[in-house]
Amino acid sequence: MASMTFEEALEVVKGMGIPDAGLKPLQDKWAETEKMILLNNERIVKINAAKAQDPTKPGYADELDKLWAVHAPQDSEMSEKEKEYQAITAKAEKLLKELREFAKTKVTPPLSEKENADLRKAVNDGKPAIDSAREGIKAMATMVDGILTAAGKPIEGGLVSLLPEADSLKSLRGRKASGGSSTSYMTRIGDGMVNGTSIAKDGKANFHAVADKVSELFGAGQFPANKVTGEEVETEFYKAIGKDFRSMKTVKTPDAPQVSEFDFTKEVTTGENTTETRTVKISIVAKESEAKTESEKPADNKSDNTPAVKNEGETEKVDAEKVPAQEVPAPAKKATAAKPANK
Repeated sequence: MASMTFEEALEVVKGMGIPDAGLKPLQDKWAETEKMILLNNERIVKINAAKAQDPTKPGYADELDKLWAVHAPQDSEMSEKEKEYQAITAKAEKLLKELREFAKTKVTPPLSEKENADLRKAVNDGKPAIDSAREGIKAMATMVDGILTAAGKPIEGGLVSLLPEADSLKSLRGRKASGGSSTSYMTRIGDGMVNGTSIAKDGKANFHAVADKVSELFGAGQFPANKVTGEEVETEFYKAIGKDFRSMKTVKTPDAPQVSEFDFTKEVTTGENTTETRTVKISIVAKESEAKTESEKPADNKSDNTPAVKNEGETEKVDAEKVPAQEVPAPAKKATAAKPANK
């Protein structure tokens, strides 16, 4: 299947005898929609620019990469460096550092709180219009897709697939696994470490957070195909300890080692036509023993075996020896709120 630009696709169609006037509505709608998408993406770049100002923030390098990738087409020097980076894999790391320096020095100043809020509102308000316009083009392009197919030059996903993707303010970080029944739980862990660094936040950790860190190290911010899921990490963990997948609800001893270490390897994309194998070391730490349930707690030794008996609003002690065992009322259990599951 042929890969081409929108303009190249129209030239093929014109060559089949379709007049310019017949294609003008589609061209106008295309230009309008593309403009909305590019404006949306530019707004999001500005919003995210602040993340590239602080080297201590997670994902700092990824944000710099996004900035140079967006600005390179408008900057001849950056654009030339990007071409070298894609073509010469041997110089990839060196060139990437140079491009990140461009992002540091050429990015616009961080937005004010009001500017940030205004741009976020503009992005959210513009999304329905972009979605509607994309659907309109999809319907209008049916004839063109048919002509391209007949000409032996079909486009995978149709003509509409050539439109740029509209970025989103939503982050993949921390998303829960989609769908599934309530039995499709993810095993709980005490902590997770990637190359010796803990991913726990506020004392909590899970396989999703481990996967997010691995994805960051694998460059998923620039190449989405490099993203790693929590389930992939969880699967490798069970292989490492030699147990069936999700055979435990919680990782804890003696069912699993206190710390389970294993290598996680993935073939990742590094350029337009280049890949490499990368490996990180993951350590999964078992959870500490959970608090015992009410039925598991030892009997209260402080009890004086003198149950209280109400008498007109007052209480008095009753000698346990003088009251038959079956007549001694059991002390009422105090209702306790069930602790939420620590996921």
